[in-house]
Amino acid sequence: MNENLLVKLLQAFTTGCACTLLLGGCSTAQIVSDDYSAEFQGRYVVSDATGDDAMKNKTIEVTFGKGRTATVVVEESHRVFRLDMCRSLAGSFANSLANATSDSIIHAVACLDEDDRYWSFMHGRPGAKTSAGYTLFRCVTSQSGYLVRRSMRDRYPSDLALEPLPK
Repeated sequence: MNENLLVKLLQAFTTGCACTLLLGGCSTAQIVSDDYSAEFQGRYVVSDATGDDAMKNKTIEVTFGKGRTATVVVEESHRVFRLDMCRSLAGSFANSLANATSDSIIHAVACLDEDDRYWSFMHGRPGAKTSAGYTLFRCVTSQSGYLVRRSMRDRYPSDLALEPLPK
């Protein structure tokens, strides 16, 4: 998918409801000029997962680079995900995070990987839970408030609860 198309899709979502293609739940969010990537850079333990239990209890390292790129490394398996076209978002993610309210402003960074899977890093309040916007999978809870939703068109998203590790 080319970058101009991704930007158009993200801008279209900002005017209304960003559904399963990006966040797996309806949310009002806007692309912002602020860069929230530093908020998500670091090492995490995947404390809870839906749809991808192979990631549960794994350690991942998230590194953002220049040119709106990012790399996610699963330390135990040395698997590397290369992300591109990362955009910072801010808005109400009340339908994606169960403990967000409609007036909450939550930061997020949405990226696309080489398999056209969206990675939506979100930071809510401690104890954040993914919402029950879809009911085939259980919700995940993050004690730190850090979550990532991975989604592809026409597939159910998988959520990962992330707990930061000390540097």
